[in-house]
Formats: sequence, structure tokens, C-alpha cells
Amino acid sequence: MSIFETVSIFMISFIAILFAVFFIKWNKRTLQQLALLQNLLRTVENLTIETRQNSEKLNEEWRSYVFIQALTVREAVYKQTIALHPQLIEDAPVTHGLSTPELSKAFRPEEIQAIYEFWTIFNEYKSTYWLTNDNRIRTVFRGTIHDENSEIAHLAFASKKLVQQLDRQLKQIRATTFT
Repeated sequence: MSIFETVSIFMISFIAILFAVFFIKWNKRTLQQLALLQNLLRTVENLTIETRQNSEKLNEEWRSYVFIQALTVREAVYKQTIALHPQLIEDAPVTHGLSTPELSKAFRPEEIQAIYEFWTIFNEYKSTYWLTNDNRIRTVFRGTIHDENSEIAHLAFASKKLVQQLDRQLKQIRATTFT
């Protein structure tokens, strides 16, 4: 074996060893990068799940908030069937309290329609029977609840009728919201 062959074999061996070391280090880095990517992927998946859960929780809170607002209105109107309670009408919410995007995230279209109908009929009732010309709540009505031709009796009758309408809207909202 000549010196040239020996040097060639040494060079090839040296290159092979360098290549093996490089490949091992490269493979180690690749495995580390793969582990980092897998860890990052798990973190993103966990954040996605957490975000989805938070979004669902927020939507449920919005649904509950709207329903509580609606029950407050219904109770205020119901009390008018027994005796006058102008302060309850004045304090009753005149809207559901959410923006259109919030409503569309928390409710389905048929629920949104029932919500809008609920507040429309309440505000018509309030405008018709309770608001004065300068948009103040009336506190004085003529007659008694037992005189069917009196203002108070008309108000009590309209209140009973409205409670039934509000209950129908509440059922439409609740039927799909809390099942």
C-alpha cells in the first residue's frame, strides 16, 4: 500500500467521521427543534381550547344577562296588574343591553328576533301607557282598578295582555338558550 493510498484512506475516513459528527449534531438539533415545535403546538392547542372555553363562558354570561334583563321587565309589567308601580316601569331596562355583534355571538337568529320583539312590545307599552308628552313617567291615573272604564283598569288590562306576550317571547328565548 502506497503512501498515497494510505493518505487517501485517511482522508476518506476523516471526511466520513466529520460527516458522521455533523450528521449526529444536525440530527440532535433537528430533534431539539422538533421537541420545541411539538411543545409550541401543545401550547397553541391549549390556548385555543382555553379561548374557546372562555368564549363559551362569555356567551353564556351574555345569555344570562339578557334573560335577567327580560325578567326584570316582565316583573315590572306584572306588578302593574296588581297595583301601580311607576318606579318599576321607570327603572325597567329599555334594551337588552348587548351590541349586535355580541347578540349574534350568543344567540341564534330566531332568539335574536324574539329578543327584539320582546323589547319592542315593552317599549310600545311604556310609550302608550306610561310616558307623558315630555317623556316622563306618569304617576297619576284616573279611576280605580275595579272600574273597567278607568285609566287604571285599562292599564291593568294592557299589563295583563303584555305579560302574556312577554311570556311567549321569553319561552322562545329560553327554549333554545337554556336547554
